[in-house]
Amino acid sequence: MNNERNEGPVKSNLESLKEAELKIEAKVAAAEDTLSDAADAAEETAEDVAENIKARFARVESRVRDASQRVRQNVQNLRDDAGERLKTYPFASVGVAFIAGIALAALIRRRA
Repeated sequence: MNNERNEGPVKSNLESLKEAELKIEAKVAAAEDTLSDAADAAEETAEDVAENIKARFARVESRVRDASQRVRQNVQNLRDDAGERLKTYPFASVGVAFIAGIALAALIRRRA
């Protein structure tokens, strides 16, 4: 009979422990789901940021290529224009070069 009295509280405590264990497991499962959702959202956000950076880089790269092409074209135009002017005005070109040389020499002498 004494055994039966002890079994009652022990069973009650055991049932309470099992209920507590089930509640803890449910909370752990809910926390795992929340963490999984957060990880998925972070991954999507990181992917969005990466795509955004790639798109911006592509736009900048395109702009740099366009600017580089324009500079090359301008340099070519200047080169062609200078060549035409040399052919059209050869003596004036020699005179300008001579004066530029004298000016450069004077600047160098002053600094030395």
